[in-house]
Amino acid sequence: MKHSVFACFLGCALAFGRTDAAGADDDPPMARVSFEVTVPDDTPADAAVFLSGNHAVLGEWSGEGLALRRGGDGVFRGAVELPVGVTLEFKATRGGWDTVEKHADGTERENRRYVVNADGAVEHQLVVEAWRDAVDPPPAEAERAATQKKPEPTVVGDLRLHQVERGFGLPARTVRVWLPPGYEEAANAERRYPVLVMHDGQNLFDRATASWMGEWGVDETATALIEAGAIEPVIVVGIDNAGAGRIAEYMVKRVKVRDGLIIGGRGEAYARYVVERVLPM
Repeated sequence: MKHSVFACFLGCALAFGRTDAAGADDDPPMARVSFEVTVPDDTPADAAVFLSGNHAVLGEWSGEGLALRRGGDGVFRGAVELPVGVTLEFKATRGGWDTVEKHADGTERENRRYVVNADGAVEHQLVVEAWRDAVDPPPAEAERAATQKKPEPTVVGDLRLHQVERGFGLPARTVRVWLPPGYEEAANAERRYPVLVMHDGQNLFDRATASWMGEWGVDETATALIEAGAIEPVIVVGIDNAGAGRIAEYMVKRVKVRDGLIIGGRGEAYARYVVERVLPM
């Protein structure tokens, strides 16, 4: 990208968690929780199996999480230490949501739920009926997906998408670059533009890609302000969030919240990713 001179970070700013998080002086006792997972016969012989869910040790819904090991009997096993009283919600996957477990008839499986108790537990009856990539969606679900109307794109102006490779332990993602009116005109070929860097890129410019709260209208607002002379023309760089790992990337410190759930801890890696991966592009 040409003609950039500085960057401002707005949108969802990095949150620096407190080191004196509530509950630090009265931590609950820990319990060892063991899991046994029986998988379908058509599971690939070299498959990796995970439990992915709502806790840091379960990957915070990343699609991976607690890696299980296959035993000689074909059963996958794993164990973690967790605070007593924590409520876990999770599903089994083979490393992503395209291979998440489903019911044998192809319908979605509800989240598994377990409350950690002082004695721990072995989940002997945790059985995966089928994997998503091995079953067809039921007719009703397929018909509903085919007829569901997707939102029309609402981008105003010149928006260009770029793919930035993974780095610092963070996944690759899309970066959305919005160019101001007149950027491609010959008269502006040597012009230098300020750059505004924002987070949650999916939500900034387009209703068709916004994941929650609708589109934020950055393209419409910037166009109106530039045309009114209220601000100088600016390039806006929107960095897509990591989906289920979004909160972890926006917090530097790992902090304890409700039910002993621990979140955050990837903020420094995310800052390096922005500075060393995104901005050079």
